[in-house]
Amino acid sequence: MPSTQKIDGLLERVCHGLGLTPRQLAKALDVSYAAEVAPLVGVPRHAAEEVDYSEVWQGCLSMINTRLGLLMAAREDLETKLHNDRVKRALRREAITNR
Repeated sequence: MPSTQKIDGLLERVCHGLGLTPRQLAKALDVSYAAEVAPLVGVPRHAAEEVDYSEVWQGCLSMINTRLGLLMAAREDLETKLHNDRVKRALRREAITNR
């Protein structure tokens, strides 16, 4: 889905965030697309019901939490590396200017 497209459905929003199509999501969750996922396609966020009882929504939340955790760890690693590289560069510049 293009990022400029308005995403109204909860399932579509979840799929977009995970980078999966609804069929790929069903496969990742090991559930039937026709029985479990297809009925949720196109349902507006405000109309989604029984989220707390649904295996699909619980699986989506688990996948999102895992992905978010991995992204946060990667961000922390990258920010640490960027900070360390900037400090090294500043120290090199200071050493050159103080010769």
